[in-house]
Amino acid sequence: MSTLDIIRDVISIISNFGNVFGDSRLTNAITDCLDLLDFSADELSWSMSASQNPNGKEEHPLLGIQS
Repeated sequence: MSTLDIIRDVISIISNFGNVFGDSRLTNAITDCLDLLDFSADELSWSMSASQNPNGKEEHPLLGIQS
């Protein structure tokens, strides 16, 4: 299992706790955490892809820079 698989599994598990507690601040915190985990997974995926092809010209999906 790769690091990305583990991150995706954690996202899936945490997303089940979204409205369980009935506290809007906690719900917002969980949503923010999920957003950050998703963004981190995307960044890790891009970094791994760029490192596997160091001579390639892959553009970063958000920043528009090339690896």
